[in-house]
Amino acid sequence: MILESTDFYTRLSKSLLPKDYRNKLLDLMRRSNHENKIYCKKNKKYNMIHNASDRLIKNSISSDYFLLSMEEILIDDPKYLSMFTGLLDFLNLSSDNVVKIIIVTFLPDNKGNVKPHIDEFPGCAINIPLDSIKNPIIWVDDNDKPIKKYFYDDYPTLIETEKKHTVEELGDDKRVFARIVLNTSYPDIIKNLGELNA
Repeated sequence: MILESTDFYTRLSKSLLPKDYRNKLLDLMRRSNHENKIYCKKNKKYNMIHNASDRLIKNSISSDYFLLSMEEILIDDPKYLSMFTGLLDFLNLSSDNVVKIIIVTFLPDNKGNVKPHIDEFPGCAINIPLDSIKNPIIWVDDNDKPIKKYFYDDYPTLIETEKKHTVEELGDDKRVFARIVLNTSYPDIIKNLGELNA
């Protein structure tokens, strides 16, 4: 179920989040955006209790920094959270490792690039493309020179977010992901997987 693993990403089998699950998540995103509602319920297990007004978060991130805006939908309905159980079990992760599970839509502005950055949350993330993602994620060195490039090709991917990375030439393309934000570092998860498979 691990198809490829590097210091920057680990490509996982598509069977860990099948296409019909992804379609249901896309449908949730579309209904949420069009009707400005989220069809989610509170779930204490995942420590994601939010007021209804907090469930659709629209951010306009500084154009000087990211050159994009984003919409974030918190997933806290057990009906949807259960779709991620097999993926988390495979990675030997529990709800204690999960900060939040969201659908995130990146909406580029000015046809710009995402400037090199380290994500604001400690740990790492699992990104699952819900639409076709054309542009790769690119990790860069301290001088912002590319050192690793990765095309999702619709695969769920464990991403090292504590290393500087970017996306280039977004154009008008949206990037829609289901994202599991984890409080465990990428190296720790990979080490744990290695020990389990030893």
